[in-house]
Formats: sequence, C-alpha cells, structure tokens
Amino acid sequence: MSYQNGFTNNSVINGMRTITITANDTSEAISNPLPITINVLFRNDGPVLNIGAGPNMDFTITFVEGDFSTPIVLQHVLTLMDEENHNISRVTIQLSALNGDLDASDILIPRTPFPMLFVDNLFQPLTDTTIDIATNGSMPPELYRSIIGSVYYSNDADEPTLFNATGSPLIRMITISIYDERFDPLAVDSDGSISMGVTNVTVGVVITPVNDHAPVITLRAEPAGCATSGSSGGSSSSGVLQRARRSTSWALASSRRRTRRMADIYDDSKVNLT
Repeated sequence: MSYQNGFTNNSVINGMRTITITANDTSEAISNPLPITINVLFRNDGPVLNIGAGPNMDFTITFVEGDFSTPIVLQHVLTLMDEENHNISRVTIQLSALNGDLDASDILIPRTPFPMLFVDNLFQPLTDTTIDIATNGSMPPELYRSIIGSVYYSNDADEPTLFNATGSPLIRMITISIYDERFDPLAVDSDGSISMGVTNVTVGVVITPVNDHAPVITLRAEPAGCATSGSSGGSSSSGVLQRARRSTSWALASSRRRTRRMADIYDDSKVNLT
C-alpha cells in the first residue's frame, strides 16, 4: 500500500494527511482503527527548458571555423516554462572547457539588446564567457526565453584549439542555469516545503575545422657562383653562367694562339722565298 499525490504543480497543499486503516472478519467484526499520518510537502520543481533535444535535455551545436557566430540554442524550438506557474528570477550562461583551457577567442555574444523591461531592475555581470541576468523581483518565463535566444557562441581564432595539452579533444560546454522565483539554496523553505527551483542544461560545442591554408614553398638563396642541383638533375643558372664564361675565355685564348702561329708560318715562308 502506498500514498500518491498526482499534482505536479503548486495545487499541492502542504500539510498532514491521515489515512485510517481498519479490518473486518467474516462475521463483520471490525478492528480498531489504525491511523497513519503522512506529512505532504510541496516540491518546487525547476523550470522546463527545451533548447532542441527535448525538455531539460542537453544539446550539441556545431561551429564552423571562420563563421562569425552561431546561436547556442535552436531558436525555432526554444521554449521555457514553469510547471508551478512561477516567474523566473535569474538566468546564468557560462562557457567553459571540461578538460583544458579555452582559447582567448572563445566568447559568448548577446546579439540583440536585452528587453527594455529589464532596464530598471537588471543585474547583469557580463564577461566574455559569462552572462548572468538576475532581477530584483521576477519576470515571466517568456522574457528570459528571449534572453537565452539572443546569445551566440563565437571563436575568431585563425586556428581554434581542438586538442588539450595531452592530445585529447578539447571539450567546450555552455551551461544554462535557470532559477524560478522560489529557488532556495538551502532547498527547504521556512514552512518546511522542499524548494529546489533550478534547472541546468548543458550545450556542447563542436568546432569543425576548415582547411583554409594552402602549402607554402620557399626557395633558399644561394651564394653567387655556387651551383646547386635542381629537381631535373641540371645546375643552377649561376653555375651555368660561370662555366660559359670559362669556356668563352678558353676559346678566345686558343684563337689568339692559332693567329700568332699562322703569322709565324707566314713570316718563315717569306724568308725562304727570298
């Protein structure tokens, strides 16, 4: 035998419930009543967020190297509600690396201005990797939904880091935490009711690298007069020029020697003729 309360919202009323058990035999004799008291406590369930995979389910997005940014959620399926019809008091969005260090270029970007209704009572610590939106009071889920839908992930590094120091894939994650107006960090209200009121959903970030750098070929400068072998087995242009100069000089010297020899023979012939 068990007790169950089918309500899942704030229709549940805290308090004592009494169950009385009696038994009777075949002769209709009835036993003394046995009272059982049950203390019913209202549990404050956290808000329900759907960012693409289902209610309060983690999700993964893909960022292509070279893109400016990508939304952290699928906006066309983004929903935020609270089953107890509570308002939302705070949303935090935190970018981190599970097993290493983020690039300096890993950032979160609010792409559109936050709703003007937040101007007077908004507490907004904002860094490159953290967005923390909290109000002095509370606001309907729809307004916080618009905030989550306006946040984008970006990395403008020429070569984003894909592996950590040990060579394992670097795991980037974005944690979205949503607090309703009855959130209590001690988990118990003054009236004894259980009050959790926070939901955490994780968005994994997968970076797709792009092969955007062609190979680079450089030639080493050689000293003047130094011949180096080329890919075809020939010599460099400087070596060819040097050999050509030496061949030309030898040819000129040979020509001069032949000219002088012919002159000598001519002179000798004139002497013999006379």
